[in-house]
This record gives sequence, C-alpha cells and structure tokens, in this order.
Amino acid sequence: MKIFKSRIFIFLLGVLITSGVVYAATTAAESISYGNGTVKDALDYLYSAPQIQKICEYQDSTYGDSNNIYSIGTKYRCRVNANDSYNFYVLAENNNNTLDLLMDRNLAGVSSWNAAAKYIDTNNIRTSWSNVLDVNLPSAQDIANAIGYNVVVTDTYTDTQICVNNLATSDCSQNTIGKNAWLYNYTANCASYGCDPQTQTSDSTAGYWTRDLYLSKNWGYTVLWRGVFYSTGITNANLGVRPVITVLKSNLYKSN
Repeated sequence: MKIFKSRIFIFLLGVLITSGVVYAATTAAESISYGNGTVKDALDYLYSAPQIQKICEYQDSTYGDSNNIYSIGTKYRCRVNANDSYNFYVLAENNNNTLDLLMDRNLAGVSSWNAAAKYIDTNNIRTSWSNVLDVNLPSAQDIANAIGYNVVVTDTYTDTQICVNNLATSDCSQNTIGKNAWLYNYTANCASYGCDPQTQTSDSTAGYWTRDLYLSKNWGYTVLWRGVFYSTGITNANLGVRPVITVLKSNLYKSN
C-alpha cells in the first residue's frame, strides 16, 4: 500500500500541473483503473488515512520561552478526550519525544495523600482521558527542576521551604506576579505570594500533592498557596489533585 500511495503522488505531479487540468483529472479519476481500483479510490484512501492527532493547542508563553514551544511554563489547551478540554503548562521535556504537562488548577480537593494517589485510578481518569499517554500526580523532582531548585529530590526529610518564585529568600511573599506563578495559581489566598490575583478564589484548596513521599512515607512533597515547595504530613485534608498528562510532542500545535 505504501507503493500504491507513492505512485498517487507521482500521478498527481504529472497530471495536475495547471488549474485547467483539475476538472479533467477529477472526472478521469473515476474511470482510470489503478492497482485494484480506480484513481478516485486511491485518492479517497489517501485523504481518509489516519493523521497525526493534534490535541494540545498553544495558548501563550507568559511563563515560558516564546522561541521554544516545548519550554517549561508554556501554556496549552489540551483536548483530553472527545468532550473535555483543559489548560496545562509544560512541566518537563522527556527523552522519548514526550512532554509532561501540569494542569493549571486542581481537578479536585482530597482528604489526604492516599486519597490523592488513588483519585486518578478510582475515577477512571486514565481510561476516560483517552487522548493522552498517561495521567499521574506531578513528580517532585520535576517541580524542583521547574523552579530551578537544582538538587536531587530524595526520601530524606527536609524542613526547609523553597520559595517557588525566589530561591534566594525564605520570605516567599511578593506584590507582583511571580515568574513561576503557573505552579500554584488557583490556590487559596495566594495573591500575596506572587500568584495571579485573578486566579485566587475562596473555594480553592491550599495546594496540591506530588506523587513522592519521604521520612518513612509519613510526609509528602507539596506545592502550597504560600508559593512554596514544602513538606506536608500525608493526612493533611486541605490539598488537592493537580494532574500531569504525558503527551507526544507531535500532539502539540501552534495556530498561525
């Protein structure tokens, strides 16, 4: 069939040279035998062949690099299935031509880390979000990398809060929107700590869980409304699920 389709292109290059030939070629396509059918059959097959699925449309690069559509913090709107679309930001570029994209807000509030870890499977999200390769909680290491915290995240406990927008200070408050606000927009009372004030709502949860635990698995890495990457006990009931989707780079597109 590959040979069949390649010969179609040769035929088109040889026949459709001028616009005046188009009508004649179209009419002839129904009567000219080609392979096991007609040229019309071949053209119909060609244009009905599966195309690369473009599910994530570029939105803006407020937090990303406008010269690199794969850069961390670049915003996309992704059609996760036939009915649902959500906003996501590039969180990590992988080595296998895929990207991890973090949802721009929490999908749900949960009662604990255990509830967050089970939420995606319990609600069949991996099945219902059929256009993506995987759905998971974000990796703590990917969050650390995104904010420029250049350490290997381990299961060793640390009581040091890392300011998402400014690693050089322990005071995470600021009056302007921070460079990494996309990581904790849509959390409660976050405006004083550098999130976009338009995203602060009264019903927002205080942050969200990563999928990584430490200190005998009694603590989890979290991103909190105070603009910090920090430790939280796994029974904390005020955090949420902010899913990460994995998609092929070829799934992304930027409209002209």
